[in-house]
Amino acid sequence: MNDDLVMISANVEQNGFGDRATRLKVWRILRQYKPAVVWRQEMNGATEHAKAVMYEAEDPEVGVGLRGWLSERSATAVFADMRVFTPVAEYPNPAPVMQNPPTAVGLQLKDAGRQSRPVIFTSGHFAYPVPVQREMEAGWVSSFNDKTIWMPDGSRRKAYMIGGFDGNSYPHQATPGDVPLPNVHDIGDEPHRAHRSRRGPDGTDTMDQEPHAILEKAGVVDVADHLAQTKGCRTGLAPTMPASATHGPATRVDWVCASRRLLPAVYDCEVIDSEETSDHNFVVTRWDRDALADLLNRPSQTPADLTASAHAWSAR
Repeated sequence: MNDDLVMISANVEQNGFGDRATRLKVWRILRQYKPAVVWRQEMNGATEHAKAVMYEAEDPEVGVGLRGWLSERSATAVFADMRVFTPVAEYPNPAPVMQNPPTAVGLQLKDAGRQSRPVIFTSGHFAYPVPVQREMEAGWVSSFNDKTIWMPDGSRRKAYMIGGFDGNSYPHQATPGDVPLPNVHDIGDEPHRAHRSRRGPDGTDTMDQEPHAILEKAGVVDVADHLAQTKGCRTGLAPTMPASATHGPATRVDWVCASRRLLPAVYDCEVIDSEETSDHNFVVTRWDRDALADLLNRPSQTPADLTASAHAWSAR
């Protein structure tokens, strides 16, 4: 096992529209990165034929070779390497409002030991057509950053969260090097203009940035933004959705986000081209295994720590 952990978020359009060759190509692309965690969105058809497609995804020869968990309605999934993690919790859909139920699995990093904090790995896909619904969904998803898990030994431990998301919306802050927000009039498809924008207080249309802002306010931070601002690494700021006649200019609507306390462990993020298999590019992140293990063994934040974090966030 090498010293880093690769975690990838991949939205595969309609899971390949039932085409097995497309699905297998996706898994081949992902396997070459040797991921420890994969977040998937749009797992359509994964429950068909007694979950045959889901089990195919777990197969190390044709799939990604990781254990998988699937949400209701095959909306999302989480896959994880059982050589690296131990499952300790699994959460249902947090609210009926979720158009695409998230997958949320509590995993303990084996390198961190039995006394370490677990991480709730969450795959989310916010609603396509309704900005207000996305805002509510982001709030519900952020609740996985506010969980205490009952462990098998009877102890209770505050968990952290790392998630991969299709936000169907835009980053909320202006990070140098990030993809510019589109202008609503650059979006040729009129329904799509409504799906991706909000009416501002002055009556003008603004692009929807609320889900991203809510996650960060809740302490679940976009690692691409974090790396760009702290390390000058901007490879994660590339577009995840190419330009199109309906959607407008290329945009960054897919994110990997993590509990603020875990950010020192992530050191790289890149967007890889997946145009042949999906309408979204995939987000690949790399984490220092030893640093993550160390962070998962540190004591709870003090009130002073929490206040300092809040002040740092509000000053951005």
